[in-house]
Amino acid sequence: MQYAAFIRDDPVEFKIEVCEYLKGESRQSLPAKLDPHSTIAEFPIKTLITTNYDNFMVEALRRAQGGYKSPVALTARWWELGTTPTDLDVPTAEKPLVYHLHGNWDEPRSLVLTEDDYIAYMVNMLHRGDYSQASPLPFPVLDAMLNRPLLFIGYSLQDWNFWVLFRGLLRAISDTQRRRHISVQLLPDLDMSVAEAEVKAKKYLERYLDRWHISIYIGSADDFFGELRNKM
Repeated sequence: MQYAAFIRDDPVEFKIEVCEYLKGESRQSLPAKLDPHSTIAEFPIKTLITTNYDNFMVEALRRAQGGYKSPVALTARWWELGTTPTDLDVPTAEKPLVYHLHGNWDEPRSLVLTEDDYIAYMVNMLHRGDYSQASPLPFPVLDAMLNRPLLFIGYSLQDWNFWVLFRGLLRAISDTQRRRHISVQLLPDLDMSVAEAEVKAKKYLERYLDRWHISIYIGSADDFFGELRNKM
């Protein structure tokens, strides 16, 4: 993406093209048999945080349980220096907040897409939050991240989104205040049998993530939500 934006010589125009492409692909694809967004939308969750550019979570909330929910979508304005978070009403189960940390495809310039974007994001969102009294995140988002158990879906340990989100935004939480979180993880590709890979990967992930108070679920999102629906 960094190379493509450099060749275009207009990063914003390039992001517009990316958004148009993603929207076109989403219109052509059929919804998953077990859609994670629809399952999550059935729970009375007040604040949902996403690093995806799409509006799938908002759409799922509007469809959930007869359409009584009225979600509010907000996008982080990470590229603007000196801005303060928008004042928001306290989110409720009927009016939940969906916060786009890394941009939304309806506002192409908001996408955290290239290497330059990630660097600017970390400087403006993370460092500014460390050294100024005002957090760059709206209070409902900050409150959810600091005081609620978190469920991570769709990330790997090699994913920059995961590291920027977790080690950057949550590093200020003291050990005594950390809640227990859950991360849904696929097994890494290893040159050995599936049984050996599962044992080694699970042991590594458990030891590595437990220091961050993260419990892991080894399996795909479909597996996780299939079991969740059965329990429901």
